[in-house]
Amino acid sequence: QEYPCFVMMTFYGLLDTTGGNLALALPLRSTHVDVAVSRGVALHHLTQVYMNSSTLPITARYLFPLPDGAGICALEATFASGETVEGRIEELCEARRVFDDAVQAGSQAALLEERRPDIFETVIGNVGPGEELIISLQYCCDLMVEQDALKLTIPVHVAPRYAPRDGSSSRLAHDFDIVNAVNHGRFLVDISWETGSEGPARMVSPTHADLFLVMDAIPDFALDDNFSYSSLLRARYEGSMLDRDVVVLMQPDNLFEPVVMWEEWGNHGKQAMMLSLVPKFEVPRVTAPEVVFVVDCSGSMALRIQQAREALQICIESLPHDAYFNVVRFGTNFAALWPNGSVLCTNEIKHETLAGIHQLQANMGGTEILLPLDFALRDHAEPTEKRSKQIILLTDGQVTNEQAIINSVRGRGCRIFSIGIGSGVSTFLVQGLARATNGYASFVKDGERLQPICEAMLKKALTPSLCDLRLTWPNAQEEDFLVVEAPTQCEEEDFLVVESPPRCEDTRDAETGDSVSAGEYLSFFDPRQKHPAAYVPPVRLAGAVLDGACVRQAPQRPPALFADGHFCAFVLYPRRADPLGKVELAAQTSIGPISLQVPLPSAPTKRDSPLLHRMAARALIRDIEEGDAVESRSSGDEARRLSKEFSVLCQTTAFVAVDRSSGVSGPCLVMEPRAPEAQRGTASGLAASPLVDMPRATVRTSLSRGHDKRYRMAPQTVTNAISWRPEGIVHKRN
Repeated sequence: QEYPCFVMMTFYGLLDTTGGNLALALPLRSTHVDVAVSRGVALHHLTQVYMNSSTLPITARYLFPLPDGAGICALEATFASGETVEGRIEELCEARRVFDDAVQAGSQAALLEERRPDIFETVIGNVGPGEELIISLQYCCDLMVEQDALKLTIPVHVAPRYAPRDGSSSRLAHDFDIVNAVNHGRFLVDISWETGSEGPARMVSPTHADLFLVMDAIPDFALDDNFSYSSLLRARYEGSMLDRDVVVLMQPDNLFEPVVMWEEWGNHGKQAMMLSLVPKFEVPRVTAPEVVFVVDCSGSMALRIQQAREALQICIESLPHDAYFNVVRFGTNFAALWPNGSVLCTNEIKHETLAGIHQLQANMGGTEILLPLDFALRDHAEPTEKRSKQIILLTDGQVTNEQAIINSVRGRGCRIFSIGIGSGVSTFLVQGLARATNGYASFVKDGERLQPICEAMLKKALTPSLCDLRLTWPNAQEEDFLVVEAPTQCEEEDFLVVESPPRCEDTRDAETGDSVSAGEYLSFFDPRQKHPAAYVPPVRLAGAVLDGACVRQAPQRPPALFADGHFCAFVLYPRRADPLGKVELAAQTSIGPISLQVPLPSAPTKRDSPLLHRMAARALIRDIEEGDAVESRSSGDEARRLSKEFSVLCQTTAFVAVDRSSGVSGPCLVMEPRAPEAQRGTASGLAASPLVDMPRATVRTSLSRGHDKRYRMAPQTVTNAISWRPEGIVHKRN
């Protein structure tokens, strides 16, 4: 029998990894999340204070979740000496080498890298006894729109991840127990929201009713220096450590007003724009719809199966009578309610199905998503029947093979509408499936109302895709963007960025533009002579952006556009660009064309620390990492170049901070250099598990930093995470 295999610990925080069977947690004294929100964009400052209560210097690991697509753009570590060390971004191998060398030399250091697109890890080296440690992170992201409100989510723990039995990963069996940890610190959230108008606005939390408004209207920081205090709304939550994600709904009076944000990057002279809008339109629904509900009934859904039942019930009750539908349950294996394909939604069938929903249990073992999704994507209808199939996935997404699942659905001609249920959900999987199929993603946290979210999701699933989506930016030339005809469904992408259109057939002088006839003699040394058939090296993505060769949109393929959903796209301009005009968005619907023109602000907002530039760079990096870049020649090297230029983290870079003035005495843990990537165990082709990818420990017994007398400890199994809850984790020796 195959047993579920969990390769990542639940929750997060700092653990002393000095060794032994018990990993001791550093007491978490306080957590402060400061968020500035403007026009659907959020900038987060996360600060946590820890205390080393032991009598030895230690090295600690810090695991934390972020929303999918968030871009980490800063790391700071403040040690007991009062020195604040600011991290710099380097290639991953180089950053690890710098960190390991610093720790072995006795210096205090910090290393921040990506474990998964929505999970990150920081390692702090040489935390002295009795020393207080302050870790500060900064990241930016765009916000989702649900229930006619901007939705801000602050994730607070990492859930366990299941390693599927697909043969691509080794069997990793790690038993763990929950133990008490000293973790009763203070938790504080400050939100400053620039509403964009002086009209009525509302801010509420469906998950934390203790969130209250602050009337002083003096934010700790803001996205723009010239904001209006009359349009500023502040809220605060203060309490003990949390056991579930924080969700805040912000309802402005101008939610459906499109806006263009325009930014100039300080002395760099570069400019970027963001188009943000929440469309409000209605078109006829799809004809002959077929909806396949894929429901997660694995063991990890035990606390959320009631939410899954309610969501499924709401969706089936709302199905039109001419729709076909099916229900597929999955865990280690899967079972379809109708194995031979979907059935017509008659009143009798609907009542029978609703009666059986109450029997759904989270008792089907592990989380094997690939096979049930493949079954749902296959066409079971008769050849004479033409149906518009849509898939609605209900899951917590707690697996390790997210990228393999996303790759398996791309190009299958069917949209996936995914609903992530509960705290600790994999935002990368839920949003990645929707992004790869031109679908949509929503999240239901503990305490949120299900009905409006499920009804809105079903409405989007029954709405046909917009065709020929055209997005035109000011001063964007045809050689930068060319829109091609797109099909009426999702078999192909709706927008392509391609190379420059072919030039005319005759040869022209490059300086005068005069035509050179075929009978004239050509010079061996005249660089002005150009020919359209001559080979020109392709322009790579990072080169085009960094060298200022052309205007570049991010993401390269605009996201799917739905009514009542947040549409967000960026553009990067070369240096000394002077954009003029309007941003135009146009598409074809089943009842005719639809278009929109949005004017630019009067002038760009100048920022020394760019926001829109980094969000655009993060979108381009995601295109490369997910294999969705239009330029098929884009590679990891392109992502690294963008990451280092815009100081935003990617899979192949890391932030490293070293306090060269520090030194520790007495025995301390030394982290040896990590094994090369090819030698480290991986799960389903993804990044190695933190429990596998742990450096061996060496104890230095010197009294000075320069002394190198060492003895090696026996290999120990170490852990990497605790919760903001009052629990920690113990890992038994492997």
